[in-house]
Amino acid sequence: MLKASAFGLLVLAVVLAAETAHACSCNMPQAAAAMQQSAAVFEGRVVSVRTEGDRLEATLRVTQAWKGIDTEEVVVGTVAHESMCGVPFTEGSVWLVYAERAEGSLHTGLCHRTRLRADAEEDVQSFGAGVTPVDPEGPSPLDEDDEEEPVEAPGARGGCASCSTSGAPMQGALALFMLVALRRRAATHRHG
Repeated sequence: MLKASAFGLLVLAVVLAAETAHACSCNMPQAAAAMQQSAAVFEGRVVSVRTEGDRLEATLRVTQAWKGIDTEEVVVGTVAHESMCGVPFTEGSVWLVYAERAEGSLHTGLCHRTRLRADAEEDVQSFGAGVTPVDPEGPSPLDEDDEEEPVEAPGARGGCASCSTSGAPMQGALALFMLVALRRRAATHRHG
């Protein structure tokens, strides 16, 4: 019985040691140091993920940027395996990304301090408000199917902006007012 228990503990120790050997392990920098060491720091929502071999590329829509980002969308590369400190980007998830730039591309990993936005509140608060980049050459916020109706300038048909839609309601109200005024005047003259 004792031999079976000892063997079971040995197997458990070997399994746990194997798991630990494959897990990501690094010295995580503090937020200020990570900001200083990074070429880009931003918050973004993952819009697409593409895996090619051991590399993963995620396209993120930037919601706030603190450093090195001036576009609405960014492509960031990482190792495809979380056990090798790759970031497990999934569509729809929101991340605070600390990235380095190499050969014109952004790269990140868990050891850069990149984390889910929900786990990064302290970092974001220490940075303050970021900048929301807007690409003037990017697509319109209108859907392609939506057609923008032309907007007529106020008073384009003459008169004030509040009454330029049509003169008929205003004319009708004026005629009614005058009719009431004339009747009162006539009634006053008859009784007076």
